[in-house]
Amino acid sequence: MTLSEHSARSTESVPNTDDVPPAKSNGQVAQNVSATMWDPLLTHQLRVLLHTDRLLSLQHRDQHRPDELKQYDSLSLALKVFDLIISHTGLGQDIDHNQAINELLPLLEAMDRAAGIGPERERQLQMAERVLHTLYNQDDGRQPFKLAYTTFEQGTAVKRVLSVRLLEERYNVDGDPVLRLSNESANLLLNALTVDLEDAQAAAEAIIQSQLARGRIQEARASAQWAFQQSVRLREHIERRVLDTRRDFQSVNWQEEMRPLLEESLIHIKGRVTVEASIIATAREQREQLVLWS
Repeated sequence: MTLSEHSARSTESVPNTDDVPPAKSNGQVAQNVSATMWDPLLTHQLRVLLHTDRLLSLQHRDQHRPDELKQYDSLSLALKVFDLIISHTGLGQDIDHNQAINELLPLLEAMDRAAGIGPERERQLQMAERVLHTLYNQDDGRQPFKLAYTTFEQGTAVKRVLSVRLLEERYNVDGDPVLRLSNESANLLLNALTVDLEDAQAAAEAIIQSQLARGRIQEARASAQWAFQQSVRLREHIERRVLDTRRDFQSVNWQEEMRPLLEESLIHIKGRVTVEASIIATAREQREQLVLWS
């Protein structure tokens, strides 16, 4: 019996279908309800978002420091450590704990001066150590941070715990302890914080092509949604500058700002059209193969 025939018979036997749950065919209706209630992609996004929790908590910890350390910004110092590690890893110039401390000292001194406080090396060293110890999760024996979250599986709310590392000490090929970021920390810094709109969309489309070629349809769908959002952001950015011009022509420099922006956007769009045509062709090939396999 086909699904349409099943639905027709159900309609004939039940005069008022609005008051009766739809008939289930091998759990299909239940699965559709679950998918509408909670897309599994949201669980992935939630887990990624949780990796920012411990970083952002640095600002909360700053509010509870001793008064002599109030002028320091832990989040800025942590990002400096991350940048040092990323820029040196794999180049034979790995950063160790003491080097990271020394690199933070000029920033700490600048924060002292900005607060009108006389620099004091011991105090600066104390703050640098506090930042690194927090990133290590030193208070918990350098174990991963445990972050609770709620996801939904088959329509049921489920509590999960995510283990998160920010910073670790590992041994390099010479047996020396060096600092390393977790993969998640590196991805957050490299992918989320430093990529402009055009590059973000180009990267997303490259990922889509790779995912489709490997048959990872669901992942490709999520990447396509992300690429679409980059297009929307680029459009909104240009529209906002045009509206600014209408309100006050002198507020926007069309010669030095808008003309290059529009030229670069046109080049970007032409390139994306070509790439997206290739993505569509790949998606059609994958769909045809799925039909054959079914």
